[in-house]
Amino acid sequence: MAVRPDLQHFTRVFAVPTELADKYLTRVSGEELKVLIWLFRYPEQGKDLPALAKALSLSETELSGILSFWVGEGFLQSDEEIPEQLKPQSVTGEQIARKLDEHRVLRELVDLAEQCYGRPLSTAEQQSVVAMYQNRRLPVDVILMLISYCVEEGKTGARYLDSVARAWSDEGIDTLEKAEERLRRMQEQKQITGQIRTAFGLGSRKLSKKETEYIRIWTEEYGYDMTMILAAYERTVDAIASCSFPYINTILSDWHAKKYKTPEETADEAKPASGRIRREPSYQTEKLDRLGLSVPQIKHTGE
Repeated sequence: MAVRPDLQHFTRVFAVPTELADKYLTRVSGEELKVLIWLFRYPEQGKDLPALAKALSLSETELSGILSFWVGEGFLQSDEEIPEQLKPQSVTGEQIARKLDEHRVLRELVDLAEQCYGRPLSTAEQQSVVAMYQNRRLPVDVILMLISYCVEEGKTGARYLDSVARAWSDEGIDTLEKAEERLRRMQEQKQITGQIRTAFGLGSRKLSKKETEYIRIWTEEYGYDMTMILAAYERTVDAIASCSFPYINTILSDWHAKKYKTPEETADEAKPASGRIRREPSYQTEKLDRLGLSVPQIKHTGE
């Protein structure tokens, strides 16, 4: 049966963004859509949350969570912070089940995620999977690839899933090809991080966020492999007799700026200045030597 809009009802209309229909219509719940459409039609009612909740047959807590979602998506603006008592609370299993019943695609997504896990998902895990689709706007195939990776890594907690999904969403990873490339880079960084641990003698201690970011910069932004990182490490130990990520980063940043690609290209920088006078260093000059600073000898003359 073919259908079309009946134009006799278009004598009075109000505007709705096309993005809502193009990107959100099949991904949000009926309640979420109802709140937004209502406020587009009656924007003045956004000033009275209790009255709005009553008009839409929602609890004030449910309404607050929906408003926060649309504010975050940029469809609504808020002049003040939502009261603490009205902020969204943890979603219950019953609420998740109702949402899955309302949206066939969400039910199928959770079923497929449970196949990846090999077990039923907890309420928190179901909520994370739903959020990947509805809030992060990740396609189903990308979500399943992300979940499969997390399961293989043994990191299946809801917080970890949320953090990876947020990063992928921010990076615009919205196709399988982009997801595969991201996973390849993640695997390479994991491998080189293990090599760096061994080379730097770090043992099993957990790397700080800053140290992890340094490694990402060296490998992804600068494109350096272990040969260059080791060369910078050895230069660091020669200079300050210890391992320092910031010091190594300074060296690698300098090499990157100079477009050095191999340790051989940096060899000349490692040589001492020609004609430098070797001497037995004092306690103070020894510290300066470790920093790569040359202290000239000054000849004292009698007055």
